[in-house]
Amino acid sequence: MPSEDRHSRRRDRTRARLVAAAREVMALKGLEATTIQDVTDAADVGKGSFYNHFDSKDAIARAAVEEIALHFAESLDRLADDLREDPARVIAIAIRHFLRKACEDPVLGHFVLRTPDAVAVIERVVGAYPRRDVGRGLETGRFREGGADVLTAILEGAIASVLRGRLAGALGAGADADLVVFVLKGLGIEDEEARAIAREPLPPLAD
Repeated sequence: MPSEDRHSRRRDRTRARLVAAAREVMALKGLEATTIQDVTDAADVGKGSFYNHFDSKDAIARAAVEEIALHFAESLDRLADDLREDPARVIAIAIRHFLRKACEDPVLGHFVLRTPDAVAVIERVVGAYPRRDVGRGLETGRFREGGADVLTAILEGAIASVLRGRLAGALGAGADADLVVFVLKGLGIEDEEARAIAREPLPPLAD
């Protein structure tokens, strides 16, 4: 058993080194230009070790995005704790922070831009907030009546569309606030208040 534990820990360490190396190299070279050899060189492991953990470059890119998403979601959750009394603000901040993160982080941004699973990635990162807070807003009367599942699906699709436009250069940074206004108005928030919420200073994410 101790030998198996050591083996498992060694495998976990190798996998972590590969994922960290992939994030670093992909951030520098871009997702498309990065090769598996680049990743194994940066991690200082052989290609055989790479294929013990991943079957392709896309697979390790997905693992890197999962790691980014997990850390981001944890930070966002700590921030949302202070704002939970107003689901409108939680949703607005989740949207704005995710779009900022995806535009600033080349690994996350490029992965979302090129994958058909962009909505799935967004759902992993910010999905908990629309699902939970749309429901809370409907229960408390903050939002008007509607199907929470449908509203959440529309929201995730809208985030994906705006993000693709931002990464492609077709939309400017102001599109983030415009999306918040659109979403909040769709939930029943009056135009003036929706615009005020969208313009509020964005609180920093917790480390």
